[in-house]
Amino acid sequence: DGTEPPAATRPRPLSNAEARRIARELDEDGDGRVQFAELESWYRARREAEIRKAERAERLRKFTPSKRTRVGLAWAFALSSNAVFLFLVIAYARTFGEHKFQALVGLWGIALAQTFTLEEPLLIALSQMLPWLMEAISSNEYISTIVNELLATGVAKAVGTCLSALKG
Repeated sequence: DGTEPPAATRPRPLSNAEARRIARELDEDGDGRVQFAELESWYRARREAEIRKAERAERLRKFTPSKRTRVGLAWAFALSSNAVFLFLVIAYARTFGEHKFQALVGLWGIALAQTFTLEEPLLIALSQMLPWLMEAISSNEYISTIVNELLATGVAKAVGTCLSALKG
């Protein structure tokens, strides 16, 4: 169709030094020439390595748990860590008395309620909206320019200001 692939996907030309290095690697018997058998051996080794890599990737893909399993494991971890904290609270109550225990459990309940009713839903909503938001920003040339300019200058300037304030 006459179109060239993007520069990032086009192979770059080999330098003479690179070509000599590759020829030395291929020249198994050291006679200074690359025989067909040496080229074939090199090609088979590379092809077998690619096949092994693809097979490993496929095994990992099959082993990767589903999103539902990962979410379930995350919840199980969160609940088990809360169970450990409950054990610590009970130990605290037995050590410091009922009044401090009730205060601690009350505050813990407030913290859990805040986490599960405010923070978790906001984080979930943000994680679901972020790809859409980034796509919207990057597709709008004006906003994209502003964001890039802020990242290039504003963030660097803010970090520089913070570092200089810390130094002295």
